[in-house]
Amino acid sequence: MKTTNYAIIAVLAAASLAGGAALAKGMGHGSMGPRLDAAMFSEIDTDKNGEITMEEMKAHRAARFEAADANKDGKLSVEEMAARMRENADDHAERMVARLDTDGDGMLGPDEMRRPGGHGRHGDKKGEGHEKRADRFFDRADADGSGGLSLAEVEAMQDRMAKRMGKRHHGDND
Repeated sequence: MKTTNYAIIAVLAAASLAGGAALAKGMGHGSMGPRLDAAMFSEIDTDKNGEITMEEMKAHRAARFEAADANKDGKLSVEEMAARMRENADDHAERMVARLDTDGDGMLGPDEMRRPGGHGRHGDKKGEGHEKRADRFFDRADADGSGGLSLAEVEAMQDRMAKRMGKRHHGDND
């Protein structure tokens, strides 16, 4: 049953990441854009004075849009958006591997994926946080208590997660 838990969580997480990648790069309506790290800050700070102006931010966003607009028609098609999302997903995966790869082989094994605090917010010092969260997630999704998840239960959980993420994305609280 635990294998099933992790498989379902992995599928749901992958779907969430794929959709979230575009939003995280400022492609979605109402998005605040990517988390600003030193490299991104330096990229936006074109005059290198150590401050980002509104003009620099607008220019950066326009340049990102232009880069995504492959046919230069001033609009993003489904294909252009999908290409951008794939690029963002690739970038996210590279950063995730770099952050979690403890043995330096350039890949993530099951233990590295479950590393305590591996995603920056969860997990206790003994590494039990991930499994406890997975069990809680599964129990909440298993509405009829059967010990398994029906398609309807998975869809209901995805709907609840989407509503929660939508509220968080727009700055509302649960």
